[in-house]
Amino acid sequence: LSDNITYVNIVPGDTIGKKEIIPGFVGHTFVGWSKSASSYVPWDFDNSVFPNGTTELHLYAYYVDGEYTRITSAAQVSKIGEDPAGKYLIVNDIDLGGEKVSSLFGLSEDTPFTGELFSLGNRIGNFTMELVATKRQLPTDLVGVSPIPRASGAKITGITLDYEILVSDTTSGGIRLPKMFYCSGLVGYADKAKTTSIDNCSVFMTVKSKTPTALESDVAIYNFTISDYAAVDPEGVKITGCTSSVNVDELVGGVVITLNVLAK
Repeated sequence: LSDNITYVNIVPGDTIGKKEIIPGFVGHTFVGWSKSASSYVPWDFDNSVFPNGTTELHLYAYYVDGEYTRITSAAQVSKIGEDPAGKYLIVNDIDLGGEKVSSLFGLSEDTPFTGELFSLGNRIGNFTMELVATKRQLPTDLVGVSPIPRASGAKITGITLDYEILVSDTTSGGIRLPKMFYCSGLVGYADKAKTTSIDNCSVFMTVKSKTPTALESDVAIYNFTISDYAAVDPEGVKITGCTSSVNVDELVGGVVITLNVLAK
């Protein structure tokens, strides 16, 4: 390394090899290497090749303002809950390989997420969350699942989530009481006193019964509140420039669905 320039031997038509260098810049966080000096056009180190017929390739270190914890893997995603007031930057797509997760970010309803979750459009996807009714669930209990169970004054920008929620009832025999569920693509409960801002995000969520008979009952009625961005107290979120797709075609049985689509 000399004068902040790294030299590598490259062959036209081949990939250039990734240098595991994270350049520092006080007050900023490194996102990745960009083909453009003015906007983030990431270079794909796994697939992009050095162009034939040229002798130079310019890549630029791209930063965002502010100091964030960089998130690059599923293991790091699951540890966000260790500091729910932290500032996190997702710098690449993260595929969970079909994993079933009880808490995507390691968060719970007991401690709201109050920090920042920032991305330039990267995707966290290919995972499943599960919602299960039990004998102990009373008709007045609202039970739900979402990637961020509770948010208060948080800031969420540029993230894409793509996943499915499986719903089932473990109650067997006896009287099966009515159940009240919520499913949300991003935030479960939103604190109305401290608005959470959600900007330029995308949610692709499928909610379905775990099996074709998982929710079939002549007695139980399953009341679902399903939302793309905030299921409970949606007044507590401000949504700007977001998109969503919510599929409930495979949520079958004795279900009554209230679908709240907040992205306009």
